[in-house]
Amino acid sequence: MKIIYTLLILLTFFTVKTNAAVGCSTYNGLYPNSNGTTSSSTGNIQYRNTDYIAFRNWDEDPKCGIRDNRIMTYSPYTQCDVIGVMEWGQLVVYNPADNSCVEVPIDDYVLPAVFIMGIVAYCRLRGM
Repeated sequence: MKIIYTLLILLTFFTVKTNAAVGCSTYNGLYPNSNGTTSSSTGNIQYRNTDYIAFRNWDEDPKCGIRDNRIMTYSPYTQCDVIGVMEWGQLVVYNPADNSCVEVPIDDYVLPAVFIMGIVAYCRLRGM
């Protein structure tokens, strides 16, 4: 019985989608898509001017984006350039799930949750 519960807990951990990502943080937002190259003039990593994510200043801020205290500076400190935007920034680590502009993919978790609850209910009813 302990093996079944252990497997269910492990399955739960493997189905949760939380991955850190690296982006280029500028003055008021971040660019998540790296170009995969470095600038020939500055040597900084280049990022594309697409999929811009704004920073929110407080939790109830009506604009969508990532809360400004949810990002961490990439280590070691590294500068980056945004192609097509005349500004540079620094690399930061963030969680894409913190972006309030993206809808929550609750449907992705329904099947594993129902499966796990069904197995637990079956084991409880059988007295295992």
